[in-house]
Amino acid sequence: MLKYCYIVVLIFFSSLVQAQPKCVLLAKMEESSSARADTKKIDMPYPQVDSEEVVRIFKKAVERGELKLFEMTVAFSALKPQQVEYTYKIGKKEPTIKVYSLLTKPMPLPDMPDILIEGVTVILDKDGHILEAIAHCHH
Repeated sequence: MLKYCYIVVLIFFSSLVQAQPKCVLLAKMEESSSARADTKKIDMPYPQVDSEEVVRIFKKAVERGELKLFEMTVAFSALKPQQVEYTYKIGKKEPTIKVYSLLTKPMPLPDMPDILIEGVTVILDKDGHILEAIAHCHH
């Protein structure tokens, strides 16, 4: 019995030593484009997204004074939008819309000046109003 346990442990540890990092395995997946050419093309339903329009709607909400971080109203001039994200929940047709922005000048957290707010993610509703703001901090 002990002999079989020893063999199992040896096989386990030898497989760990020979294991490759996941980034290498992902690179190998990318190289197999010939395998993709042989499969039937699937048309994924990509929506027509206009990120520039989302940023314009976001800007209007900020200019209405809807973006507040720790009781401070943030002006659009203090933001540099970087990314628009649509997230679809299963069973719902309308996406959650998020806009991620960097602050042009990081702001210290109230009562914690050594922690800086460097960015903010804003969640918009379908009417273009800010529902939630998530601050991204750095120490």
